[in-house]
Amino acid sequence: MDGADRRERVRRDIVELCYQGTDSMTLRREALVSLRKVVSVDGAFFATVDPSTLLYASALREGMPTEVTPRFLHNEFAQDDVNKIRYLATATQPVNWLDRATAGDRELSPRYREVMRPIGFGDELRAAIRADGWCWGFMCLHRQDGSGGFTGDDAAFVSSLVPHLAAGLRRCAVAETVSIVTEIDGPGVFTIASDWSLGSATLAAKKWLTELAEEEAPRGNLPISVYAVVEKLRCLCADDLANGIVPSVRVRAPSGRWLTLHGSYLSGNRNEVVIVVEPSDRHDLAPLIIAAYGLTARESQVAQRLLLGAPTKEIATALSISAHTVNDHIKAIFDKTGSRSRGDFLGRIFATHYSPSRHAAESR
Repeated sequence: MDGADRRERVRRDIVELCYQGTDSMTLRREALVSLRKVVSVDGAFFATVDPSTLLYASALREGMPTEVTPRFLHNEFAQDDVNKIRYLATATQPVNWLDRATAGDRELSPRYREVMRPIGFGDELRAAIRADGWCWGFMCLHRQDGSGGFTGDDAAFVSSLVPHLAAGLRRCAVAETVSIVTEIDGPGVFTIASDWSLGSATLAAKKWLTELAEEEAPRGNLPISVYAVVEKLRCLCADDLANGIVPSVRVRAPSGRWLTLHGSYLSGNRNEVVIVVEPSDRHDLAPLIIAAYGLTARESQVAQRLLLGAPTKEIATALSISAHTVNDHIKAIFDKTGSRSRGDFLGRIFATHYSPSRHAAESR
């Protein structure tokens, strides 16, 4: 089997994996296993992101020391550099690599000089995992310093996988069900010191942090979502803070439960960060779930009004379309979400993804 045939076979395997209904972490892990068969990779970081804020929600690391996570995130949010996620999430091409972006002069990149080279990495290929205008993940592939860099063929191969990986991660946002019911349902609060140590924490916060624990992270390490919120907060300017800007990220925990993390400072103290973690509010979560079902822009507009209980005529007037067109959109929404009625649709958006079932708790 020649190289082109081998790549095509691996591509088909990964595409098939994306539609098998596996969980997010397994999807990412197995995709990397297959990818390594045709693309040389010495280290990998594959994260899910909140598509609204582009903050990391969960991370799979292979051959990557977890202690460099804060330095990578500082570069991402606070330094000028090439191939940032915010650029690749909307760029014409979702994939690029360091040697191409710097025309072969890696020293131009602060990320290379300050983070990658000290841990032995050279070239880096980055991909925004996006589809239909939404970014659901971010993948970074690394090669050891001194080895050959990535090629256009490598980038083209990864690019061919991007829409399928995005479809897989998007499906995980609505397919995974809540498997753990706890007695803690309210918000938790904890603090993070300037050295990234965990400070004070309420009982609820400790419970939520346990639920957010990542499979691939060493015991005791903070979840990537916490690192992302803290680093984003630290790079905000005084005007942003005065205007009440609060970094936040919605995370689907391994249990299937949706949680939201918010970061802020104690009054007058920028050395210690306060994180509030709580079950995601259903109205805040609804836009993400709607996007995860792959609705078109117009279908999303109709869906938002359905969630508010608006009748067909009111939706038609608000969107300047006919009632017949509204009904067509509603039918498409029901088909894509597997709903049978308006009430069933509200249940799928709010009840299924907002909180675990009481019946599930009673049946245990």
